[in-house]
Amino acid sequence: MSSYLLSQEQQEVLVVKLKDLLHYASENFSYYKNEGIHLYSDSIHSLLDIRKIPILERNNLLHSDLINEVISKNPPAYFETSGTTGNPFPVIPNLSQEKNNAFASFMDSWMSLTQDNVTKAIIALPFEMNPVGLKYYLGLTTLGITSIPAGVRTHLCTPSKVLQIIARLKPELLIGRPLEILRYAEAMGLENTDSTKTSIKKIIFTGEIVSKNKWKRMSRYYGNADVRGIYGLTEVDSGGLISCKKHQYKYHLPTFPYLIVEVLKDDLMTPVSDGEEGNVIFTNTEKNYLPLIRYNSGDIGRLHATCDCELNTPSIEILGRKSDYIQSQTGKVFPIQIENILFQYDEVGSDYQILSQNGKITLRIEINKKHKEERDHFSEQIKCEIHKKLNLPVYIDAYAFGQLTNKLGIAKDKAGKLYVLDNYNENEIQEKLRINFC
Repeated sequence: MSSYLLSQEQQEVLVVKLKDLLHYASENFSYYKNEGIHLYSDSIHSLLDIRKIPILERNNLLHSDLINEVISKNPPAYFETSGTTGNPFPVIPNLSQEKNNAFASFMDSWMSLTQDNVTKAIIALPFEMNPVGLKYYLGLTTLGITSIPAGVRTHLCTPSKVLQIIARLKPELLIGRPLEILRYAEAMGLENTDSTKTSIKKIIFTGEIVSKNKWKRMSRYYGNADVRGIYGLTEVDSGGLISCKKHQYKYHLPTFPYLIVEVLKDDLMTPVSDGEEGNVIFTNTEKNYLPLIRYNSGDIGRLHATCDCELNTPSIEILGRKSDYIQSQTGKVFPIQIENILFQYDEVGSDYQILSQNGKITLRIEINKKHKEERDHFSEQIKCEIHKKLNLPVYIDAYAFGQLTNKLGIAKDKAGKLYVLDNYNENEIQEKLRINFC
């Protein structure tokens, strides 16, 4: 358990909050009352005792009475996210001023926004049917920072307009998904604009996990900007886990104890040891409109008990969705491991796809080489590197830079997914692999 590695004082605070949450859930939601969730309270004396409470699985919740019960209470806002499973899941966020103030204070201390005189921020995140962009907007405006809600996947503020806004208004902070953050920089290059000389000095990314080399590229593309990430689940309605200054590909538990994070073996009972991989389980101990207790994220993470950084909490290296791993000749390979190899080469573009069909793994990548012969030769080099490091044979479809996708197009999906194409016809495959809406 990751939270089990917190200080004794922090663990004691979490135990009190957990017991209080169990009573709140039982008293206010018949679903939890019928599950007898309050009965566990008296038997919880340490964080390890949380394992007595059953795991919540997303698919089971979608068919439970809890969702309808929450909606029937007329919460102040309703959003929903399809996540990576494709099934809509309700998100009932707490957008109160108290919560905004707390989020603003957290961002300020984490990213040194006031200290470093950040005055403007562009938020390239969803605002429709997803509260993430709105949360950043409310938090930043609380700090007195001019916030520009650019959105994402919208025709109202296309990537071209985002580039115009960056050039005209000169924001110091960019918040977005890694896919768009990298695309903006590459699109600038195609327009003969040097992305390293823009006003952007700080970047917060969310919505995707990234490899170490992808994080390095984001920073380098924007003139060695300070790049940090947040990992969490929208439906859990928490600030999430944050990356530190030294290891942006690892995510730390919040220093203020409110989020219980477990990393468990496949029996969903046994905590992993330092350096081991396991299933990431969330419990937000705040009394939310939709309380989720021991909610299975569906992600696999590697636990790190210590970190020589400014944050004195354990961290988790997120490897990806449990359903997205590839079975190699010697073990499991996650897309992020392939990504880390691809992004060590400056010649490889930031847009890529990993396809699985009938046991064959194919990478669709862009290579910044003028002639096809050069691209083919470079592809062989990458194939050998992947086989050497991951023991995974792959095929590569190499495109010239900018030919796999339009950098100024509106992205259809997030990066880093595994596209499983078994049992699809040719037309369905073409639609599934369409990178941009336009």
